[in-house]
Amino acid sequence: MSLSSIQAKWKINKSDQELLAKQVLVVAARDNVQAVALIACQQFGSTIYICDETTSKVATDIVATPQPDTILFLKASVGYRSFDSTTWLGESVEGLRFLGLAAALIPSLDLIDGAKVLNTMLRSSASDQMLLPTVRQLKDLLGSLQPRSYRARFSDSVVEWQIKLQKEALPHICVDEGRSGDSSSFLFRSAPSPEMVAELVHIFRQASKGDFTFTGVTIKAGAAAAWVAAFIEWCSGLPPSIYMEDNQELLEQPDSLIRLVVPKTLKGLQEGLGINVHDSLGHPDESFVAPASSTSFSGMATIENYGKWLLESFGLKGASLEALHEALNYAIPQAVAKLKWVEFDVSTEGSYYDKKGPSVDDYTLHPLPHTSEIADVYSKLLSLANTPRFARLDRHMLIADSPLVSRYLESLRKTCPCSQCCREMLLRADIRESPCRQDKFFEFISFITIDILVLSLFRSPDVLLVKLSDKRNGSDSLKDALFHLIRDGVPEYTKDEPTYTISLLAWARAMVGHKASVEGEDSNTVATSGYGQVIYPTLFDTLDIKRQGYLGLTSHQGVLIYEGEIYRTVTADEGGSAQHELLSLDLSYPKPTSVPLNAFPDLTVFWKVSEQDNGELSVALSVRSRTDSLLSVRKNPIDLLRILGKCLLIEQCPHDGYRETAYKSTFFSHKGPLDTHQEACDTAYDVDVIPVSDASDLRCFSLTCTREQAILRKNACMDCCLRACIDIGIHVLIL
Repeated sequence: MSLSSIQAKWKINKSDQELLAKQVLVVAARDNVQAVALIACQQFGSTIYICDETTSKVATDIVATPQPDTILFLKASVGYRSFDSTTWLGESVEGLRFLGLAAALIPSLDLIDGAKVLNTMLRSSASDQMLLPTVRQLKDLLGSLQPRSYRARFSDSVVEWQIKLQKEALPHICVDEGRSGDSSSFLFRSAPSPEMVAELVHIFRQASKGDFTFTGVTIKAGAAAAWVAAFIEWCSGLPPSIYMEDNQELLEQPDSLIRLVVPKTLKGLQEGLGINVHDSLGHPDESFVAPASSTSFSGMATIENYGKWLLESFGLKGASLEALHEALNYAIPQAVAKLKWVEFDVSTEGSYYDKKGPSVDDYTLHPLPHTSEIADVYSKLLSLANTPRFARLDRHMLIADSPLVSRYLESLRKTCPCSQCCREMLLRADIRESPCRQDKFFEFISFITIDILVLSLFRSPDVLLVKLSDKRNGSDSLKDALFHLIRDGVPEYTKDEPTYTISLLAWARAMVGHKASVEGEDSNTVATSGYGQVIYPTLFDTLDIKRQGYLGLTSHQGVLIYEGEIYRTVTADEGGSAQHELLSLDLSYPKPTSVPLNAFPDLTVFWKVSEQDNGELSVALSVRSRTDSLLSVRKNPIDLLRILGKCLLIEQCPHDGYRETAYKSTFFSHKGPLDTHQEACDTAYDVDVIPVSDASDLRCFSLTCTREQAILRKNACMDCCLRACIDIGIHVLIL
């Protein structure tokens, strides 16, 4: 970028005003933003110093519009509109510069704070105060730019600088009296304050004027130093030279005119931003200050950078990191095998469990994928050179007993101030109880184990962006159960507690920064959109039930677009069809059959999508008659995920799957897919058979109509499936 092209002031001239009545109005209306905000920000871009490398990246990663993806069950698309606010701004150099600033601003501040500081910068650099957008209008504009902005990956640059400064600067910082920082102190995680952003943009504008007397800028930054370094590199194309407060060199960049100074004390790190501009004429330095921020930076990063950030956040290096990996190699298989993923009770299945051949465990469905896929995600998240070696603990052995973990826990115990580890605390009633450091380590093992399990659910984790946070709202029961399993060897839950399948969904949404539509109703959320990503269970697209990994998740980049409108949340339609509608569709029970077939060719399954008064979409798994399309029945699709935890899937047997059954139909009856099967379940041996063979959609719909345990047949013969029903005591067989 030519330095002379940076202007000190901006304005909306006559030709710009004419645009208000032309194509910009179309763009503004489509994105529900004000045209004056679009044009003002485009012209403001003429005053922003953003290097050519960054504007080129913006044009490639943000402005370019990829082909949309399709959500089959919603008949919706995920992507970006071909002509929106971002693409319009991307048509000019000034607009690209503004998009470059927005790409750093949006992941760093709340939209309202970003709008306020943008409003301040617009007013301070406008030559005409007559045509200025309001804060609300700027917030709406930033909101429309948000989904694309994360594709620029500014957050990843911040993470890389956080890790770099932790390595280079932390050993020189006194975090206590006379003690330098150690690996447990994550000191550079702060976000910028809005005032910091405004001052830095102003300084870069001043530095770009090409004044031959200008010799450089010294910036002293506290806990936000990593963000400041990333922003300097983002705007100028060069990283700053970095020095400690005592002038000790950490990173030298000969071509950069910007020096970043890191304080040597915790008090200094808690301070804000100090800027001094130097010239060659001996004038007093021009000084600027900005207050510190009280919030942590919480942008969106790739899985690899999120993993690095997570380890840095918990201060795990050397012996502690080795102990973590040893613990995870035991914790992950423990979580897969011992947490309550199956609601099916196999404790009383008797002879069938003991007979030679497959056991009930071979037929239970599991929401998580195979361990090989979990291992791949573990390797990617924590940047392992080799594939992890999962292992089962010996009988009566705890993770705490393993060699590396045991040694590390002992080192924690020696320095832990809690009353459990430090007996002296029991005698000091005047000192407040401190959290146990050993328990904190177990909590982190639990946290990262769930992270790994959830990430393994995604079909394309490579393109996923994860929220930089070491806390997850909700899923408390899952966290508590896993914590006790890892620490004590026994998960803490009651027999009647449901499975943790829905908790995995809630955790997945939290990882990508999504929220349910209404607090407390996350369990009825079908799909969510936010931060440029849409996620939902893959099963809803395919209606193909897999024994291992049935809770697989699909993620697409972009926003959810249905019939031209953008939506953030899709909730489950609770159904509520009248009983006479159920009976009307289910009156003609099929004739008894001795081979697997679909006895209901007249029924067709479809997804009923509706727009709600609150501006969200709702969807129901529905069925109707091909001959009477006006009559339909709706069911909650989340019920499908809930019921799979209490089902068995018999995929194959030694026989021809379509051979005729040898059993007489005296103990089993053929029922329709809408039956609840309560009568059969109240008997000792009766079995309801639902003949929907080769109709995976009707099979799924049948499951939503019953809350009972069921056996699903895939390619096995009827005899083997019926025998399993008899031996195990299951009263519903879906062919």
